[in-house]
Amino acid sequence: MGRKITIALTAALALGNLLSPLTATAQNHPDCSKLDMQKLYAKMSPLKESTPTQWRMTCKGDATSTATISWSTENGDGEHVLYYGSKSSKGNPKGYEQKQTCQRNGQYQEGEIVKMRKGIEGEKKYNRGFYHHARLNNLKPATKYYLTMVSNGIASDEFHFITASTNPEKLMLIHGGDSRTGIDIRCSMNVLMSRLVENHPEIYGIVHGGDYVTNGPIHGEWRGWMSHTELLTTYENRLIPIIPARGNHDDGICFSEVMDFTEKGVATDYCHEVTFGNFLTLLTLDTNDAAKGVQEKYAEEVLSRRRSKSKWLLAQYHCPMYPAVKDIPNDKKIYVPLFEKYNLDLALESDGHNMKRTVPIRNDKLDPTGVVYIGEGGLGAGQRSPKKKRWYISAKDGAFSGKGNHIMLLTMDKKSLTIETIRMDGKVPDKHTIKVRQR
Repeated sequence: MGRKITIALTAALALGNLLSPLTATAQNHPDCSKLDMQKLYAKMSPLKESTPTQWRMTCKGDATSTATISWSTENGDGEHVLYYGSKSSKGNPKGYEQKQTCQRNGQYQEGEIVKMRKGIEGEKKYNRGFYHHARLNNLKPATKYYLTMVSNGIASDEFHFITASTNPEKLMLIHGGDSRTGIDIRCSMNVLMSRLVENHPEIYGIVHGGDYVTNGPIHGEWRGWMSHTELLTTYENRLIPIIPARGNHDDGICFSEVMDFTEKGVATDYCHEVTFGNFLTLLTLDTNDAAKGVQEKYAEEVLSRRRSKSKWLLAQYHCPMYPAVKDIPNDKKIYVPLFEKYNLDLALESDGHNMKRTVPIRNDKLDPTGVVYIGEGGLGAGQRSPKKKRWYISAKDGAFSGKGNHIMLLTMDKKSLTIETIRMDGKVPDKHTIKVRQR
């Protein structure tokens, strides 16, 4: 093992020095609307030689026992290993109980479509870098794991993550999407999410509805997004898992390389189910591919199998079925009947660039037994004004819509699910509670 090199200024420690203390609102949510962005950018880790950087964590399976830890390096040579365990080793690889050699390594690529895009003349003037994915299995539920990433003998600082409980008293998730534009806002929203996790340790992770970047085949945009994702690390170096969906701007091979999806050439390449014991099942669909056929069968198989087992059943995807701004998609006639058939509790949507919570809907009508749809993406993209005349976002019927960068904080227990829409300044324009369905 080569000598340990600590990253000069990790995003987590830099943020702690730069942002603490933060002003909180009456709801105890931090105000991240007036951060010093130049100082923030200066603290991000450079992609340099074999030093692990652009660290991130994703989940696409059993949240109680699996995780994928990913990072980037400028150079691709040497061995790439994740050292981890339930006890801190303060970054010394020899002190951890377990190790996992990365199952997937390679150089970030670009799709052929890049040749037709403008404004990318400088894209190939630098080394795109290399990705490394360590997939962990057989983890213990509700356990804090410490870890160090090592590439070619160079070790990162020590980080940690927490696996989900199989039967939690309370579980919290952050939902958001469309981080592709408004870079300052994207970084501010990342800081907001990390601070929310610091204030609410019950938060497991972030359900990201897609459109991470504007031009999916261009690695330069993903390079920025991955560096900005370092800001999701908490002050105490906790990694926050991302549960990813694919957006319409996430075309090209980079999405698979960044999120560790392996394309097989079928309509369910980017579909997956994340389970939290029998407490919650989250189904992720891909609205960039046809709903009819293979994906429809996949969705019904998951919903039918998990409905009777799961206290809460949610679905996420990019293109909204009941949009507040855009046109109603063709997928609606496939997915909505399935959602209603299996009594989905909540649908998480993005793409529209606005705030939205519909009335409960069944058979295209307001129905207390119906499905509520929320979204529609506020992690950086410029916001649009909802079309207030659409019946399902009518305020007089108890729905909510608005304009502004935001996330939605979901709090679930065994009796109810509460949705808080939280703006970048920490204010809460909407809060709504759904009772658990009676069976």
